[in-house]
Amino acid sequence: MLALRVTINDKKSIVAGADDLSVLSAMVTLTGKLGRKAVDPGRGKPDMFLGVVGLTARAGRREDEHLRWTPHVKLKVGDRVLVELVEVTKSDRIVERRSAGRKSSDTRKYYRQLKKQYLELKKKYEPES
Repeated sequence: MLALRVTINDKKSIVAGADDLSVLSAMVTLTGKLGRKAVDPGRGKPDMFLGVVGLTARAGRREDEHLRWTPHVKLKVGDRVLVELVEVTKSDRIVERRSAGRKSSDTRKYYRQLKKQYLELKKKYEPES
């Protein structure tokens, strides 16, 4: 299977992958006041972290899941994150699984669900005429 090997500062290594994935991501995220002209959100120093996540694409009616191989790993200025695309037979343990919601094979049911969502959002974003 295709996988990602993520190494932090030449030490901690995570191999993320699964046989039923359709999405696999390693994300380095910085939030907060990152530049001189940015408005300070009032949280102090910026948050800097790494996340390694995936989404399954299972056959039939099996429920898909959002997977996580790490909690948010805190990073600091100067940290080095190496992401390698590898092919493996085994990955590291998944630390979190969340339902991605049911697949709907009923087109009419899916339409009604989207219509309901649209009408709820319409009230919020489209002023009354």
